[in-house]
Amino acid sequence: MLLLITLPFSLLEITINGQRVRSVPLWECYLNLLKGKISIQILIVFVIHIFLTFIICLVIWLFVYKPTPKNQD
Repeated sequence: MLLLITLPFSLLEITINGQRVRSVPLWECYLNLLKGKISIQILIVFVIHIFLTFIICLVIWLFVYKPTPKNQD
């Protein structure tokens, strides 16, 4: 679910002559993957996106998780 929530954010930026032209949202990167337009930059974006999503989920889980004591009979 978090992967879908983060799709509008951008991790890739297009620059020409040092000037930022536009930021590319994550959903466009996934769309390029479906179209078969694969580049090393897009693959790096995918790895970063999945890694950051995993870290965010892990941090949330660690805050929410409350271990329950086992009953000793």
